Amino acid sequence: MQVKTFFPRTLDRYPLFLSWELDEFVMLMIPFIFSFPTRQLLLGLIIGVITMQAYIRLFKKNKPENYLFHIFWKKGLFNPKGVPPAYISRFTE
Repeated sequence: MQVKTFFPRTLDRYPLFLSWELDEFVMLMIPFIFSFPTRQLLLGLIIGVITMQAYIRLFKKNKPENYLFHIFWKKGLFNPKGVPPAYISRFTE
């Protein structure tokens, strides 16, 4: 019996929304969502595009992968499961 399976080209590729990675899309949507109460949706979308482009230019092109998440982890804002807190610098077995 033969089973057809699909293997992605890269196993470590981030999930995409349209042609953007998820973190880029979040940078686009945050200003857009905050523009709802003021009913300035076009302005929020323009600011979102500018924010997304700045994020790509400042953090994704010139820094190592997951640089922003590392900074959040170091400041204590983001702590994934299985990773010790950033303030622990000495480990014993």
